[in-house]
Amino acid sequence: MKKLPILAVLSLWGALARADVPVETRLQSFETVWSRVNEYYFDPKFGGVDWSKLKDRYRVKVEEARNDAEYVGALNGLLQELGASHFGVIPSSAYGGSGAGIPTLADGEPGLRIGLVEGRPTVVGVEPGSPADRAGVKTGWILVAVDSRPVAPIVRAILQDPAQRNLIPLKVSSALRAALSGPVGKPVSAMFYDASYRTVHKTMERVQSPGQVVRFGELPPIRARLEVRRLPGDIGYIRFNIFMMPLLEPIKKAIDSFRGAKGIILDLRGNPGGVGAMAIPIAAKFLERPAQLGTMRMRTGQTRFAVNPQPPLYRGPVAVLIDGTSASTSEILAAGLQELGVARLVGERTAGAVLPSVIERLPCGNRLQYAFADFRTPKGVLLEGRGAVPDVSVSLTREALLRDGDVALDRAVRLLLGNRQARPGVTP
Repeated sequence: MKKLPILAVLSLWGALARADVPVETRLQSFETVWSRVNEYYFDPKFGGVDWSKLKDRYRVKVEEARNDAEYVGALNGLLQELGASHFGVIPSSAYGGSGAGIPTLADGEPGLRIGLVEGRPTVVGVEPGSPADRAGVKTGWILVAVDSRPVAPIVRAILQDPAQRNLIPLKVSSALRAALSGPVGKPVSAMFYDASYRTVHKTMERVQSPGQVVRFGELPPIRARLEVRRLPGDIGYIRFNIFMMPLLEPIKKAIDSFRGAKGIILDLRGNPGGVGAMAIPIAAKFLERPAQLGTMRMRTGQTRFAVNPQPPLYRGPVAVLIDGTSASTSEILAAGLQELGVARLVGERTAGAVLPSVIERLPCGNRLQYAFADFRTPKGVLLEGRGAVPDVSVSLTREALLRDGDVALDRAVRLLLGNRQARPGVTP
């Protein structure tokens, strides 16, 4: 396997945008999907699934599909039989097309993040200075409708889907981000319930998301962005939305700039992963001795994520913010730093979607993402389906969001200010 592994839950993207794929091309794509899993899936027993038997059943579904949506549904149905993350078809629209309700680089956003809080779609973050901020949208408000279309059916469909229940927070966040996205400059109308459950209507402009455009292999083009600031109490804050190599040096420089700070917070909430190997040099800025972030196990062998220190090092206390939308490489970095005694995790359990994967183009024009390995932490813990568990649990409630805003961030700051001593050296 020569391709650089990708660890990002990109298979959350939905249905096919391209129409009228010939049956012959559909069958060629189906053969590619089945054979890649058959050859590279790290478990030769396929988790107890009869992979050969499934081939005959789903080939019939592909042949009998009445339209492209049913055809792609058959492909994803086959992959979902494995019950694992990082398997799915990425639609061609994600690469710059249109028409599938999927955010592309041409789309804009109003600048708010929606999460599942106490079972309801709730504003968990508003970007300072964004259209949502200027419109007066507040954390803790419940999103009811977008452009007069209720969002409850979207959430209900995700909650009722039996596949990968651990990915519900990530799926809800992604789906509602897509609902709020659209052409730059075209306003979006949203209805909320405010703190008193009164109906509030807000119209917000859609603006281009910040960050630089990054292209890597068969991944869709992505806007990668980094936020660096110094918080009150002399705490360094670093947040980035994706693990892509153009961000690596800026992240390392940000860590170096906080060498004298009383603590550093790495905010990985909402980060779905990316290039798996990128976790290694980031971890190397905190480790005083060689160590390992974990082990990637394939069908024919294994690869260790070995880390060697990269001075100048940061030796103060570190907190990593995580939640159910932190996935893949985010989980590898967070769990590794936790087990090595470098950082304490604050927030909610991560997605538990940690399978190294590759992406390749299918004959039909879409892309196939498939996992070829599993991943275990330095102590041998399998993160897939489990996730990284916080040291300090901060369960979001609507009441806390309305009263305190970013409660997890506040808790991390208090944790670091109460633990200013330098860390001891880390043993392998």
